[in-house]
Amino acid sequence: MLGLVSHCESVEATKLVDDLRVAHLTDQAFDTLGGDEYTSTIPGNLRLRDQRTIEKADRLLKEALAIDPKNVEAHRIRGLWWVAKGQPDRAIIAFKNAIQIDPNDSSAYGRMAAVLDNEGKRDEAMAAFEKAIQIDPEQASTHLNLGVAFNEQGRLDEAIAAYENAIRINPDLAPAYTNLCAALCPQGKVDEGVAACEEAILIAPRDAGAQNNLGNALRLQGKLDEAIAAYERATAIDSAYSAAHDNLGVALQEQGRLDEAIAAYERAIAIDGANASAKRHLVRAVRDREKSTVSAGPP
Repeated sequence: MLGLVSHCESVEATKLVDDLRVAHLTDQAFDTLGGDEYTSTIPGNLRLRDQRTIEKADRLLKEALAIDPKNVEAHRIRGLWWVAKGQPDRAIIAFKNAIQIDPNDSSAYGRMAAVLDNEGKRDEAMAAFEKAIQIDPEQASTHLNLGVAFNEQGRLDEAIAAYENAIRINPDLAPAYTNLCAALCPQGKVDEGVAACEEAILIAPRDAGAQNNLGNALRLQGKLDEAIAAYERATAIDSAYSAAHDNLGVALQEQGRLDEAIAAYERAIAIDGANASAKRHLVRAVRDREKSTVSAGPP
């Protein structure tokens, strides 16, 4: 006896194929944006390396949305794509599109909250964070981004609690340890900060941010040689990391290595002309070098 496929079964099979294709495309798009490396949607953490990467992610998302215009994940990843493009307003629209399709999409609320906070819209951001956690209290990325928001407001105890929640939910979330270090050190908990960064590096050895923050903590401990080594690892991993070049300069200057410090500050400024910290440090270093030359007198 021949097996006959009904119209309903045929439609369901076609939908299954489409669903699998959309899932594949959205996974590819997320991986193209860096995957779990970009758990946080803070723009500074989203750096697309080249135009081809941008175009590839765009192409994948367009194809996914052409198959299923109401795919929540595709809209959410489109939001990340707009963040990476430096267009936060359009990112917020994409996250809102995801939420309109699925009002219980905690990830879209959490990612949108991070962008809102970065744009200085703190009341809206906190409301979105609250909604995200209400829907899903166990979303590690939401707690991570909430910690960043608290950190920027100077609410360090709350930031630490948020990072610790993120780590409790996902013990392999390297950025949570990196950020925890940055929140612990200003409170004088430098040893704990070093331990947090070392844990981040165990998880993600090529995390330039963790190496930079480790350098900051080691410098606070007075371990300048170790701090310089950490900053050098950070800049070797990411040569365009302006803040790490600046921090390297500070550590070198504290050792009296003014020429090397000045070179580090100049690299930081060449990468990011708006790096006010590096500019300030450069002026001081040049002044100190001139003073030392004058005091040394003629050869």
